[in-house]
Amino acid sequence: MCGRFTISKNKEVVESFLKDHFEIHDLKDIDLPRYNVSPGQPILAVIKVNNSYRAGLIPWDYKVKFQNKYKQVINARSETVDQLNSFKKAFKDQRCLVVSDGFYEWDKLSKQPYRILKKDESLYFYAGIYDHFMVDGKKLFGLTILTTEANELIKDHHHRMPVILDIEKAKTYISNDLSMDEIKSLLEPYPKESMLLYPVSKAVNSFQNDSVDLIKKTTTN
Repeated sequence: MCGRFTISKNKEVVESFLKDHFEIHDLKDIDLPRYNVSPGQPILAVIKVNNSYRAGLIPWDYKVKFQNKYKQVINARSETVDQLNSFKKAFKDQRCLVVSDGFYEWDKLSKQPYRILKKDESLYFYAGIYDHFMVDGKKLFGLTILTTEANELIKDHHHRMPVILDIEKAKTYISNDLSMDEIKSLLEPYPKESMLLYPVSKAVNSFQNDSVDLIKKTTTN
């Protein structure tokens, strides 16, 4: 699954990345870096509108109605996202990319947190979907991150992992030119050979902590 993640690069690096690959030029209202992005918070996402890309903040707060009440859903299974009523329209029409350079996972037994990232420590994207919801007469937006089966590096800590997309697959994922089956074929585990993980401080357990110390390798907590 994906419950916490990072954008540890400074704002200038992220702006340059989005400008080079998506012709997105302005992140003026977005605070970076972030070391402990948590559910419910606004997160940096990229969408495609007609033939151009846009970046902005969407709350990590997708809503699913359950027993006449809305429930927050932070992850959706990629295997069934096109089948469930809660997700299939958004998957068809409102796919998005979530900017990141690492995420956290916790060991099943020891509860030790680990940071997981690409070996080259570069920026990448999570596959996401977003939608709007009417709550108490207000129109609210929210997104959820798609997950897939964990690769061999991660499965000892959790059986699921976020769908990670490099640039070309990311562009394909939010294009309007593919069938649902073609898009779903992109939603596979990221290769273990291209990833690494290391233990970090249990301070990451609190969403109120958001400092560079959270991504430092540690042997004690």
